[in-house]
Formats: sequence, C-alpha cells, structure tokens
Amino acid sequence: MNVSVTIPAWNAAGTIAETLESLRAQTFPGWEAIGDDGSTDQMAAIAANFAEQDTWIRMVSQPQAGERVARNTGMCLARLDYGTVLQGLY
Repeated sequence: MNVSVTIPAWNAAGTIAETLESLRAQTFPGWEAIGDDGSTDQMAAIAANFAEQDTWIRMVSQPQAGERVARNTGMCLARLDYGTVLQGLY
C-alpha cells in the first residue's frame, strides 16, 4: 500500500523543513507529500527545494483559500492508494 500525505500549509517557512524531514525519516517506503496554500513567505521555495531532491515530495501551489480548501485540493490530487492529512501548518 502507498500513502499520499496532504500537508495544508500557508506561510510555514519556519516549520516546513522539519515536517518534510520527519516524513523523509519514516521507514515506510511508499508515500508522497503534497501541499501549499498560496504562501507569501519562503515556504514554497523551501518545499520546492525538497521536491527537487526527493521524488516522493510533490509541490502543489494554489491561491490562498484556507486550510479546508488546501486539504481538499491535496486529497483530490493524491495519486496513491490511501490518503491522509497532516494537521495544517497555519
């Protein structure tokens, strides 16, 4: 089984690296991470850098619309067998 992890995040430059490092440290091999909700800080650039280094991380940006919309967008774009949502980084 493979898991899509949606990370609804907005202006989370201070915490996104730690969040993505935590996912990368997991021993479960089949996952992808998705998320960004129109951040205006460096969060999108940090996440994009992780995505360039790790094919399991997928950066999806949308205009800022709130945690609920970001969560739903991530779940709609999930490509793997099972989806889960991390608590929003808002």
